[in-house]
Amino acid sequence: MNNNISKASFFLGTCKIWDLSSSHQPIHTIETNKWISCCAFDMATDRLVIGGDCPLSLWHLAMLSSSTKQKPLLVYNSIPTPIYSLALCSVDDDTILVGGDTNKLYSVPKNGDEQTMTISRPTTPSPIYTIATTINKNSTKENEDIKVAVAGSHWHIDSFTITETNIRKIGHYEFSK
Repeated sequence: MNNNISKASFFLGTCKIWDLSSSHQPIHTIETNKWISCCAFDMATDRLVIGGDCPLSLWHLAMLSSSTKQKPLLVYNSIPTPIYSLALCSVDDDTILVGGDTNKLYSVPKNGDEQTMTISRPTTPSPIYTIATTINKNSTKENEDIKVAVAGSHWHIDSFTITETNIRKIGHYEFSK
C-alpha cells in the first residue's frame, strides 16, 4: 500500500510529496517557478499530475531525486493555462481531466498522446474550479460510463459522462443565488 501524499503551493510554485510512514519532511519537492494550483496522485503507478500557471505535467516518483533540477515525464502543452482543477479518471486512472480559465473540460491520456487524443467540451462554468468524478468499481458492467460534475465560480454545474472515446454532456444544473 502506498503512503504518499502530495500538496501544491500556489504562492511558492512547488509541489511537495511526503511518505506518511517515514518522516515529517517531504521526500520530494518539485519546483516549477510558476504557481501550482492543483495536483492529483495516482497511487497505482506512483505518478503525480500538476497544473497551474505552469503547463500540465506528469511526474513519476521513481524518477525524482534530491536534485533541484527535475524534469517531468510528460508536459502537455496543448492544454491552455492557467489550470485550476484536475482529476484522474477511469477505472485505471489513465485519463486526466483538466479545467481552467477557459469554459472547456479537457480530457488527455496519461500515455502522452495528446495531439491525437485530447478531447474538449464546452462548459457553462468558467473558470472551472472543481472536477468531481464517480466510478462504480463494484459494477459488473464492462466499460461503464464515468460520471463527472464540473463547477466554477458561480451557481452553474454541468454533468458529463465519459467513455474511452468521448465526453458527452448530460445535464446542466442552475441554483439560485
